[in-house]
Amino acid sequence: MSFVSMERYNYKSGSSGELFPLLVELDPKAMLIVNLFSGPNPHSVSSLRWFDDLTSLEKYEDEFFDSDNKVQLFRKIGGLCNNTSAQLSELIVPPEGITRAEAKYLEFTMIKAKRGYRDELLNTILDFRKNSLSERKPGVSIGRSFDQDLVMVRIPKTKLGENEENYETMMKIRGPFVKAIKELTVSANTIISRILYNPFSNQ
Repeated sequence: MSFVSMERYNYKSGSSGELFPLLVELDPKAMLIVNLFSGPNPHSVSSLRWFDDLTSLEKYEDEFFDSDNKVQLFRKIGGLCNNTSAQLSELIVPPEGITRAEAKYLEFTMIKAKRGYRDELLNTILDFRKNSLSERKPGVSIGRSFDQDLVMVRIPKTKLGENEENYETMMKIRGPFVKAIKELTVSANTIISRILYNPFSNQ
């Protein structure tokens, strides 16, 4: 069982040049992504960090709060933002067919299940993922610290037009998938982000 922590920073207009280097300084092992197409808030950047278990997450948090330098830096970052938020998700299956180091973009789709149907939705998504003939399979996760009706599908990409190059194959998968989940869901929302800083590319 592994986990992904996502810190979202909705920054003040004009502060990105100062903010982005500070976020890398705060956590050099976190991936930094900026939302390209995300609806009403264009001034948003997020950091992603992967943990093998909750014990390693707790150790990371302990080290952070024990460091005066980290706490002061976080306060400085907060002053450049309108607001910040943190989310913890449980990674059910990781993406396949592409490494974190290769990714240039991340596409997040958050699918909201009807109350009481999240597990059924999750199993349906996992079945379609398992039976997909594509070499690249998305990562699938569920919320642990936010909306408990959400299932998140994360697709790393090397370029924006990746899906469109295999449009016919994609539509053969998409049609039956949408039909299968329509009675289980309330809504779906997709965010496309570009990776601004990737600590895995140096490994």
